Amino acid sequence: MANNLFVYDYNNMLATAIGSQNGIEKEELVAIQDKINIAYNTVFQNPSASMKAIFQNLDEVNLDE
Repeated sequence: MANNLFVYDYNNMLATAIGSQNGIEKEELVAIQDKINIAYNTVFQNPSASMKAIFQNLDEVNLDE
């Protein structure tokens, strides 16, 4: 039986792994935790929308948002 646990391993995008020029600090993730929670909940409440969000316009994603 599969559980519905979603785990995203972000360790390799952290500044401690790839340097401060390209990596993100843990404090930056904490600062946007509310936005992360909203995105997470949106994906799992509407699977068809989540697929669009993942694949649509990937080359135009603004990571600052």
